[in-house]
Amino acid sequence: MAERGAIDKIGVIVVEDEALIRNELVEAFPHYGFYAFGAEDAPAALKILETEARNVRVVFTDVHLPSPMNGLALGYHIRKTWPGISLLITSGYGTPEPSHMPEGSRFVLKPYKISRIAELINDMVRPLPGDDADL
Repeated sequence: MAERGAIDKIGVIVVEDEALIRNELVEAFPHYGFYAFGAEDAPAALKILETEARNVRVVFTDVHLPSPMNGLALGYHIRKTWPGISLLITSGYGTPEPSHMPEGSRFVLKPYKISRIAELINDMVRPLPGDDADL
């Protein structure tokens, strides 16, 4: 469940089959200015995106998820369907080859510190120089 706060909070879906890890991230993210949705597998993440995609800026997913779709396949599907959503991918079993990663995604190896994940998410959603067209 997402914590709805200020309009400027960054929406993140945490896709992790390990409930302790998923819950720790979902509970910690509001302290970093994010609101988080938790999903135990790819179908749950896609269900969230069907209704909340406009509120989600980043999907943070583990590579190893229960069937029918692993985290990389989920990333490719998200990239095709919601190209504006940033992808942060993790695994404790090594780094995937760059050619196996969805375009524009980033990778972080487990174990990680939540503060490091927050930094990466902020980097991924920070406006680029020249993106001030609304000013």
